[in-house]
Amino acid sequence: MTLIPAAVVEMLNPGSELKDLELGPPFYLMHGVTDVIVFDPETTLVLHRRISETVRRQSPVTIDLACGCRLTAYSRGGPTMRGLALPTCCAHGHARGGGGSGG
Repeated sequence: MTLIPAAVVEMLNPGSELKDLELGPPFYLMHGVTDVIVFDPETTLVLHRRISETVRRQSPVTIDLACGCRLTAYSRGGPTMRGLALPTCCAHGHARGGGGSGG
């Protein structure tokens, strides 16, 4: 049995920009992933790719994923306070963030 994730979330890493921005997203989408999110903590750019569209946003931003989950990219102050909140998906049970019990 092969499981395909509903979404892939990447933090952009210095030195791997080509893989994270140009190679990874098309590969994931071609293999059935619906949403690909790439977050650059240095610039606070959030790239959201789907088969049909690519959207660039600045954090903080909350993204509604096709599976019904929600993901938040945020930046508070300096570079040590930038990151991604875990996807929250109470209705579907894919993932839970914010310290809640799994489901």
